[in-house]
Amino acid sequence: DSAAVSWDPVAEVFIVHEAVAGGGSTGSETWTFDPATKLWTRLLGTVAPPYSLGSSLVYDPVRQVHVRVGRTFLTFNDPVWEFSLATGWTAVMPATSGGLVPNGSAAFVPSLGGIVIYAGTSSGTILWDGVDFTTLTPSGPSNPPSTPLAQVAPQDGGLALDPVRDVLVYFGGRRGPTAANETWEFDLATSTWSQVMTPAGGTPPPTRASSLHFDPVLG
Repeated sequence: DSAAVSWDPVAEVFIVHEAVAGGGSTGSETWTFDPATKLWTRLLGTVAPPYSLGSSLVYDPVRQVHVRVGRTFLTFNDPVWEFSLATGWTAVMPATSGGLVPNGSAAFVPSLGGIVIYAGTSSGTILWDGVDFTTLTPSGPSNPPSTPLAQVAPQDGGLALDPVRDVLVYFGGRRGPTAANETWEFDLATSTWSQVMTPAGGTPPPTRASSLHFDPVLG
């Protein structure tokens, strides 16, 4: 199973897209959860994204849509699926690029007016603006080759925007089958990644398929 959740600040409900695969078949459901009434509501429609592996939902406040980041089952050449409560799901084919990358970690970045996606070493860092993809870095982040830590960052981790410093923070993920507990930052001004060296014993345990969120109170 694969589920993705995002918050709709206009309707003040959570949007949940859940896809299942098994027994030779796939399914897709979309739900809302209202924290005020504690009610779940299934949204019925004829169009919905197919099964997606390693997907997430990211809200774009400029266009007021929820963008699904991930890939469909058995293919990488997919449209970008966007959802709004007014129109439901819409499949958007990128103007010039291919489909979404697998296991992408994503966050909306106001300064760029779109959603930044990091999807590991082969796909790099890309921007989705609602029309097309723009490559920000052609490959995974790395330290300068002269350092002992020269390596590309893991994939399938959590990504969040620090709006105070205007940087993206990435944690966890995996290198191949092995979970990681590395911390990286993406400088939006220079489009460069760098690894953050944390004190010994001051890092959470390795984790994969994780999420990361900015706390505006703690900063």
